[in-house]
Amino acid sequence: MKKFFDQLQLIIFKTMRLLTIPLILFVLVSCVKDDSIHEETLSDRYNVGVEAKFDRGFFGVSDTISTELTVTRAEISSALSPMELRGIKVSYNKQSKVLAGDNQRVTFVAFEAPEAVFTIEIEYINGKIVKSEAKVPILESSKIDSIWDVLRPEMLTRWENEAVVKINTELETENDSRYEQDRLLNIFPLKGFVGVHYFYFDDHNVLDSVKVHHGDMDVDNTLTILGVYNDLSDVYGEGEVTGIDDSQYTITTDSTIIKINQVEKYIITDIKRKTSNPETEIPESGL
Repeated sequence: MKKFFDQLQLIIFKTMRLLTIPLILFVLVSCVKDDSIHEETLSDRYNVGVEAKFDRGFFGVSDTISTELTVTRAEISSALSPMELRGIKVSYNKQSKVLAGDNQRVTFVAFEAPEAVFTIEIEYINGKIVKSEAKVPILESSKIDSIWDVLRPEMLTRWENEAVVKINTELETENDSRYEQDRLLNIFPLKGFVGVHYFYFDDHNVLDSVKVHHGDMDVDNTLTILGVYNDLSDVYGEGEVTGIDDSQYTITTDSTIIKINQVEKYIITDIKRKTSNPETEIPESGL
């Protein structure tokens, strides 16, 4: 009789053991699944990003790089609230600035070519830091003298989309620019020049000449030929009066001839490289 009960107890023990193994596996799988869901949900809570919009398509070394930084927040699908931010910092060339709001303009001085890399750090209250980068091309200089053989049409796409630049098109006389206001902006491709830029490339996409339409004096009473000349002479050196009744000023550098013209009520500057092909040169401004 005792032997029978011993065998029965052994059978029950083995049965319970077999039933326990699936239960343990189920618990383990459930734990792993729950952890995975937890990690995924936690990751979704880091929903902040930063978009950088640079004011120009490229800058020159020593130019002021300016960009607008906009904080974006993605929608969270989970029931959890977003992870709280501790702060956002942008760094370039060993300098850092902390963002004070969701939209902020920051500036740095361009350090070296061929590009500036801004590091953006988003720090959350739990100590997690998410990093990203924003890049913009840097040329050795944005002065016209330095970019004759460097500039290509595709480098001007950003400006062309915003109507600041036109490529291989005839000059349009209508212009409602405000010179004194626009000269405070950091949006024009060529150092010292303010206005709509017309770039003319040859068949090999090499820059041959440029026109800059500074505006209409009837529309803008702050615009004068002397004011434009003074701004350009600060960058490219002193020039001379070459037109009747001060209607033209000319500045000559090692590689460039800059002629600032008053044509009726418009101020238009012709820029030519000294080595331009006469067959592809654009005639001087005239209406």
